[in-house]
Amino acid sequence: MKILENCINSAIIVDDKEDEIVGLGKMLTDNGIYVEFHEYKGDFHFAGEGHLKNRNLIFMDLMLNDNCTQDRENISIVISVLAKLTNGPHFGSYGLIVWTKHDEFIKDLKDSLSKVSLSKENNEVEEEADSDDEEEITTNIHLDNPSLFVVGLSKSKYNKGDGIYDYTSLQDDLEQQLLENKSAYFFVNWNATVEKAKNKIVRNFYDLGSDYDKREVRLNYLFCSLAKNHTGINDADDYPCLTADAYKAFDELLYSELYAQQADLNISLFDPHQNCPFENVAEKQNIAAIINAMMFIDSYGLSSEEVVPGNIYR
Repeated sequence: MKILENCINSAIIVDDKEDEIVGLGKMLTDNGIYVEFHEYKGDFHFAGEGHLKNRNLIFMDLMLNDNCTQDRENISIVISVLAKLTNGPHFGSYGLIVWTKHDEFIKDLKDSLSKVSLSKENNEVEEEADSDDEEEITTNIHLDNPSLFVVGLSKSKYNKGDGIYDYTSLQDDLEQQLLENKSAYFFVNWNATVEKAKNKIVRNFYDLGSDYDKREVRLNYLFCSLAKNHTGINDADDYPCLTADAYKAFDELLYSELYAQQADLNISLFDPHQNCPFENVAEKQNIAAIINAMMFIDSYGLSSEEVVPGNIYR
């Protein structure tokens, strides 16, 4: 599955030289990707902070401040810009692609992003400083939505001289980078699979309503029927929440379509023979508890006479 062609809907580009990324914006747009550009001018003021929704990729120059020779300061700028762009509950998951000719700067950026921690008590975010590193910078910002992955590409690779940039090969470069990061590749493709399955079941379900004049009443009846079948409660007077159970039933239609799509997958991403990277037993137990808590368990509004897979019964 091609990442840019099939998985990405929108992207943000942040750079201090707009003329250098015009070709990138055109290439993304030609692939049906919505693109917005934000120019960095020594500072970053973003009027839409907290209101952006579902941007899949952020392309950013790692050295936004050309007057700054310290890579640590530029990394702090990148984190600050990220915090303003991704702030808010609707931004969603995204990947970060940064321009740099120095691979070691990518590692430094990843380390800095890893050190940014949330404090639930005072709602402050601080980058932990290393007392032995004089260049370490404390960043007091909110970054409650870090990127799923960080990919480094060299902008100079696409520089053809005389101010001309050709980003045609970026598609293959990005694909290769993500293939090397299997978890990132998995989540990007999984998101696209969910979107595809959702669109298909909505279309198929709405087709059951037939003509537009009768569609509303017919679909309402089908929603109610699905909700009742989900819990086994047929008496309308005994129903605790018909709408919630209609959502649950529709979720099962989504799962069914997802399973059908997954049956056709033939990409082997993961090696079944892997050593556990978590050495601390307590840490492993905590992770197991978190994953178990994430599993869907429906304990409300179920008939004890009807067995529904995935639920717990007394």
